[in-house]
Amino acid sequence: MAQLRVYVTNDVPDEMLDELDKLSGIDVEGRTVSGEGGVVPEEQSVVMFYTVEGKLDRGRVRIPLASIGGIDEGVHAISMGSRA
Repeated sequence: MAQLRVYVTNDVPDEMLDELDKLSGIDVEGRTVSGEGGVVPEEQSVVMFYTVEGKLDRGRVRIPLASIGGIDEGVHAISMGSRA
């Protein structure tokens, strides 16, 4: 898994971003969501992980590539749903 910075489009509601920001391990600033995760091409989505208090397992958030304007992933970049 990589540290990702995901730029979501305006079709992602502000309320959803507020809820994501409450999760341990996921940070939200404006329309930018940061955390550990990866791209799942066969599901056309990005998966980001958060800590579940009191459990060894982690929770998962899936963001469809259709709702993403761009992704920073180390030296790799994904924009508008396709690898750049």
